[in-house]
Amino acid sequence: MVTVTLAPAQTLVEAREGFIGAVGAEYGAAKLYAAELMAQFGETWIDAAHDAPGADMDAFRIERAELYKGLKAAGHSNPSVKLKQIKDHARGLLAAHTRGLLGEDGEGAGEGESAGGEKKERRSVQLRMVEELISLYKFAKRSVLNEAQANAFRMIGQALRDLGVNPEGIE
Repeated sequence: MVTVTLAPAQTLVEAREGFIGAVGAEYGAAKLYAAELMAQFGETWIDAAHDAPGADMDAFRIERAELYKGLKAAGHSNPSVKLKQIKDHARGLLAAHTRGLLGEDGEGAGEGESAGGEKKERRSVQLRMVEELISLYKFAKRSVLNEAQANAFRMIGQALRDLGVNPEGIE
């Protein structure tokens, strides 16, 4: 049997808990990043060719280059795999949004369960707030608002900024 020591005096429990914490943080961060990319660039970047034309795609390519640079600096040898994971999260967010629009999200069911009793993916508070505030912001932005609603709309924009989302890029 070969013994490998990577960190001094780290127990198996500490190593496992560290791994679990990192996995959860990365997953949540990837979903938040996907939501912000959708807020900034819409949906087209998800399935567009890498050289698709347009100002939005030019801006996305700049963001993609920054992502790749950061991932390579962090030791990822193939950052396109991470971008694919982020695109998969974006597709999932779009599907969840579509289900919500069609009334299929099981609202009213117990926490973690849909109306049919099947397990649903649990979202972090941060992710749920960002998704729902973006949806509400988009709806209000398309609507004719009275003074009280316009004030609430400004507050929604501020709430998004507080959560790290730039509402000016939301269409």
